[in-house]
Amino acid sequence: MASKKRFSRFIAWTLIVFEGVSLTLVVGILYATLSRSMDHEFYNKLQVQEKEVSMALSDRLNMLETRVREISLNNAVRVSLMLGIKNQLLELMVRQYPFANGSFFFVQERDGSMFIPELPGSLVALKPYLQKLVQKKDLQKIEFKNFGDGLFLSLFSIPINRKDDRLGTAYVVYDLSQDTHFLQRILGKSHSKLFIQTPGHLVDIRTGRSKTIPEGIRNLTANGSDHPLTDLFPGESLIPLEMFPGLFYAASSEPLQKEKSSLIFKLVFLCVAIFLLTLLVSFLIARKVSNPLESMANQALEIAREPSSPSLQLQEEKLEYIEFRNLAYAFNQVLISLLETQEKLQRRAKELDASEKRYRSLVETSPIGILSMDKGWKIVFANQTLEEITDYSQADLCSMNFWDMVSSDEQDRMRQTGENYLRQGMQKGWEIRWIRKDGQPIWVEFRAIRIEEVGKQAILVNVMDVTEQKLAYEEKKELQTQLQHAQKMEAIGSLAGGIAHDFNNILLPIIGYTEMAMTDVPQNSPIGKNLAEVLKAADLAKSLVQQILTFSRRSEKERKPLKIQPIIKESLKLLRASLPSTIEIRKNIDNECGAILADPTQIYQVMMNLCTNAYHAMREKGGILEVTLTEVNIDSPDLPPNLDLNPGPYLRLVISDTGHGMDRTVVERIFDPYFTTKGPGEGTGLGLSVVHGIVRSHDGYITVYSELSEGTTFYIYLPLIDVDTKVPEAISTEPAPKGEEYILFVDDDEQIVNVVQQILERLGYCVAARTSSVEALEAFQAQSGKFDLVITDLTMPNMTGIELAKRLIDIRSDIPIILCTGFSETISKKKAEAIGIREYVMKPITMHGLAMTIRKVLDKDKG
Repeated sequence: MASKKRFSRFIAWTLIVFEGVSLTLVVGILYATLSRSMDHEFYNKLQVQEKEVSMALSDRLNMLETRVREISLNNAVRVSLMLGIKNQLLELMVRQYPFANGSFFFVQERDGSMFIPELPGSLVALKPYLQKLVQKKDLQKIEFKNFGDGLFLSLFSIPINRKDDRLGTAYVVYDLSQDTHFLQRILGKSHSKLFIQTPGHLVDIRTGRSKTIPEGIRNLTANGSDHPLTDLFPGESLIPLEMFPGLFYAASSEPLQKEKSSLIFKLVFLCVAIFLLTLLVSFLIARKVSNPLESMANQALEIAREPSSPSLQLQEEKLEYIEFRNLAYAFNQVLISLLETQEKLQRRAKELDASEKRYRSLVETSPIGILSMDKGWKIVFANQTLEEITDYSQADLCSMNFWDMVSSDEQDRMRQTGENYLRQGMQKGWEIRWIRKDGQPIWVEFRAIRIEEVGKQAILVNVMDVTEQKLAYEEKKELQTQLQHAQKMEAIGSLAGGIAHDFNNILLPIIGYTEMAMTDVPQNSPIGKNLAEVLKAADLAKSLVQQILTFSRRSEKERKPLKIQPIIKESLKLLRASLPSTIEIRKNIDNECGAILADPTQIYQVMMNLCTNAYHAMREKGGILEVTLTEVNIDSPDLPPNLDLNPGPYLRLVISDTGHGMDRTVVERIFDPYFTTKGPGEGTGLGLSVVHGIVRSHDGYITVYSELSEGTTFYIYLPLIDVDTKVPEAISTEPAPKGEEYILFVDDDEQIVNVVQQILERLGYCVAARTSSVEALEAFQAQSGKFDLVITDLTMPNMTGIELAKRLIDIRSDIPIILCTGFSETISKKKAEAIGIREYVMKPITMHGLAMTIRKVLDKDKG
């Protein structure tokens, strides 16, 4: 027979053990928490000290950097280096930059042969490093580096320049160990130390003593400044200086250990006292708990002997404590609720029946299609809305699989995607394409979840017809694509404007210096002929800038009588350089063809677009690109009869290739905007549309003939005009008109100022040149009556040419002003004249053009 145990003893010992374990854990946790708090406070103080030391070192190095910069900018040092006055430089360095507090300032000559003052013997080992730094073009900093032989130094160097000429190099070498006053200030008289790391050792900067780093520790800074090293050396905590890798700040941890020992003693004393008190209380609680339980057990036995008794309840009044009375009351309530639960279950069954009827009605009348399927996607139930969406009856739907309404070539893939959708438990809708009973495709969005019906796995699906939304989205997407393309073209236009402005500013000095050089050599000499070719190239570059602006729609298109033979030849020359050798170019250009009224840039664009398309058609196998230009009469019987043109003479441009060709479907859409047969990233679908628009805008006609594997031929007809064409204006070599007036010229580009000043002075004018609009205004204010003409650039810092012109007119209303610009969208000739500016010219202007414009303005005022 098993021995009987008293519950009261069990409770008492349980409480004792529980309290003992709990107290031990609490004391342990309390000690760990307080210990960590102490550590954290200690480390915070250590980090604050580290930050103070780092900031002090940083301030010290910044001061040294400022001083060495001061040397590089010292005019006396520069002059001494320029003139080679070494004694004067030595005296200056010793007087103004003496050796003090570990800092040694010195200067090295340009050739690197001599240091002033000479390096002390202790610093001779630095010469290899200094020779490397002498080639550097900006400030170089080496902070607290081990240079060997016990040298732990910081080194700063900066070139001493006079404009672009290097005169020498300024240095400062800083030995922290020699800066005793600074170390005393940042470390004080405490046990704090500052170490520098060397291979395998830490060296005390103040005393020079070294400590060996224990084996196995490779990186002392791996934990950063947030986790000091406490176990590296006994009694010291080490923390790296975050701002200066390789430097470490150390402080004694002895005060921290004393505080922890005192804490342990106090916690042990408190733990013993609480345990003794707990032992006494546990036995008292056990007695109070066991007695009422024995009383309740006796009453329960009496109820068990008479289950049919009307008094089927525990006697609450026999219990002494409220807690045990509550327990007896709860037991009695459980007995009463058993009968009440039976009645509630009967009522719940009736409510569920009514709820099923209500929800079935909701499903049948829902505007959303609802499907119930087994785990194999076999449709079990479909509501009336789904009949309207699919045109199938409920009977038809219940005999189908969910994927039967998907096209046969997509069923396997869509089913696998649907399984993944359910497996991932996705909540968002999923769009698929169904085929209605009448064969019409529709887009539906469905949401599916796994449910359980009658103990079996099932799938519940909500279906919405989103065909109209899908079509609207696709239309919106197409519009967004067109908008993005328009924005991209606008950005290209902005870029082209900036390029044109800078390029025109570059061309002006090229043209100006070339023209001046031509006047200095005989006209028929080899140099003169070469310079003439430079002018021709500059003129072509000027035309190219105009083409860039026109193509980007940032310059007005101007049509004029034009023979297009040179444009065609120039285009083919450019294409020849970029096309592979597998493509042969044949040209049949009739040089006797007449002129048309056209914009040269647009004709160039037509050529480049059509020839580029021909290249794309032949790039895999090669072929022949043929360009033919002839005159034809529209009444000629050999021309196609369907040309939508008026009778008369036309210029016919034919561009053909032997590429892969096109079928009839592609030919019918070839001129539609955004239509392209090229892959992603190879074309926008706008090239041929632009060509078609250009030809039609010139009152011409374009047609295409193509067969698969036979190549493609484009026919372009442009109406001839009965006028003589003018040779495009070139840079004039005729003598330019001169004058003797006083001109104020302003431009922020120093190169432009130099060349224009020379041009004007060669033309006989007196010139006051300024590279700042503010300085120009000051000069004009000082002597406003002195100047006969002002020529100013438009785009300048601080004050634009427009603002300057207004200020000059306010000072003197009759002052003639000429405004120059490489390119601007904010000002036009009409706007400039409205302000009071006499002439508005575009860079690059030639010497002859500038002279003519000046005389036009000045002679008009005199007349």
